[in-house]
Amino acid sequence: MFNSTINNVIVGFYAKIVAVNGFLDLKASKLFKQFIVFSENILSEKGYSFIKLPVFDSFYNQMRTTTNYHELITIRSSKEVFVLRKDMTYQVASYIASLKERSLPIRIYYEGEVFSWENEIKSDYQLGLEYIGYKEDEGIFEIVDIINKLLSFFDKDVFIYINDEAILKHILNTFDQNKKERLEYALRYKNLNILSEYSLEWLLLEDEDVLFEKLNTLNVDSHRLERVFRLLKEKSINVKLDVSELKSIPYYDGITFSFYSPNYPFAMASGGEYRILKDVYKLDIKACGGAIYLSSILEKLS
Repeated sequence: MFNSTINNVIVGFYAKIVAVNGFLDLKASKLFKQFIVFSENILSEKGYSFIKLPVFDSFYNQMRTTTNYHELITIRSSKEVFVLRKDMTYQVASYIASLKERSLPIRIYYEGEVFSWENEIKSDYQLGLEYIGYKEDEGIFEIVDIINKLLSFFDKDVFIYINDEAILKHILNTFDQNKKERLEYALRYKNLNILSEYSLEWLLLEDEDVLFEKLNTLNVDSHRLERVFRLLKEKSINVKLDVSELKSIPYYDGITFSFYSPNYPFAMASGGEYRILKDVYKLDIKACGGAIYLSSILEKLS
């Protein structure tokens, strides 16, 4: 049965892929090994348990919450369809939902490759952590604090941008579909000219007082974002606002974040609060997670 399944392996987009040339073996890196030991010590002290997640994932499971999900490498049998995973948070949600008994809160972490398709199949090695079943704002504070500590291994000048997904969705939903799509493009590429046409150039501001005042004027509920922002500042975390951030992953529902540094031309980590457990598995449990993009970081340092 397995051999017949392997014979049906289809490399994503069928004839469009010429070859998969291989992936950087980060595990051979001395710096990688040092970071894993460093991170395991911090995570175990915080009560996080390691889980091993499969490289392949259920295609139809992900289709329930994601649109335009491309099949990268597919193994087919008569009953199941599997693909190379592109996101481990779905697998974490599936694991939590499968537990017959749940003693909340649950703290877990994991590591491994995720795969994406652009002009070719690419992989990114990530270390991720999830905090499930917390109360109030506890989850976002803990995940942000731990990732901040983990990234200090690579860089002391890390800062974080935070946003509330509901704010941007509320603003965009005041426009018709055509204008909404144009604004989504403008936000994704930080196009000030297009945003100015709709008097939304202020979305790109970082001044928290001006932003919160503007949101209040528009009757947009930003109380939770402001509360989390102020408390993170009190915890001496270098936090900034980016209410214009439009994440491409649809399951975020609440505070989201991205970590940056002047020394790295990309996000070093990102994440936020998500709703997969509620949308897919009908479990009304708060969940927050984040991932550190180790491939990009270590390739920059090599």
